[in-house]
Amino acid sequence: EKYTADDVIEQLKLHTDKFSKGITFCGYGEPTIKFNVLKLVAQYIKTNYPDTYIKINTNGHGNIINKKDILPELLGLVDEFSISLNAQNKDLYNELSQPVVQNGYEAMLNFAKESVNLGYKTTMSVVSGFEDYDVDLKSCENIAKTIGAEFRNREFIPNGY
Repeated sequence: EKYTADDVIEQLKLHTDKFSKGITFCGYGEPTIKFNVLKLVAQYIKTNYPDTYIKINTNGHGNIINKKDILPELLGLVDEFSISLNAQNKDLYNELSQPVVQNGYEAMLNFAKESVNLGYKTTMSVVSGFEDYDVDLKSCENIAKTIGAEFRNREFIPNGY
């Protein structure tokens, strides 16, 4: 692997003054792809800075990517999952998200359900106003609420956040 958990931890040690705001695993890509690194870094944070709030922004494909149920392994390490719902149905989801895994929409919904059932704070999000895609906010909010998750709409900003 290009970066090890030790590499990340060494960088974190330089910025412990920022831990009070919490730590979010996110970025250009799916953070659970590097599950072992993520888990070791989260263990380090919770062991050394137990009051630090840890959130993962995810597409909800972590179980498929890792070929195992990762959620139980993160209990006590991760406080919240923010899961990209993206659309109210499989077809629009596939068009918008272009998942590289089979049955990505169903996998994401199942990940969200299990996250809620295990007691994680869970938020499902969509981006509205993106080009001409008809994301039905009310339907998406209903999906999140039915699962037991919170719902967040992020308005599309053409030049990024």
